[in-house]
Amino acid sequence: MRHHKVPRAMQRRVQRWYDYSWSRGRIQGGGDINTALGLLPDKLRTELALHVNLLTLKKVSIFKECQPEFLHDLVLKMKAYIFTPGDLICRKGEVAREMFIIADGILEVI
Repeated sequence: MRHHKVPRAMQRRVQRWYDYSWSRGRIQGGGDINTALGLLPDKLRTELALHVNLLTLKKVSIFKECQPEFLHDLVLKMKAYIFTPGDLICRKGEVAREMFIIADGILEVI
């Protein structure tokens, strides 16, 4: 959350929720970031997702003129992925079933 410059108060709210849920046996460790975020209460997950992803989405030219409500809905559908050098994301000419927005790094079409 620090990497995404999430406000300290929001970081504390997320940490308190996880600590409380963990202590009550409602959640267990492990899993990926998308699973962990999916466990948050809707309101907190929405606030966190908007803070982390909305600015990135607004930088994409096809979304610049979109209504804020549409962008909010889209942000809530986004998932985080981390790829390493050499990972194949998709093949040229392949039918697209999802859209990737590269927040950091370089992609090469081969």
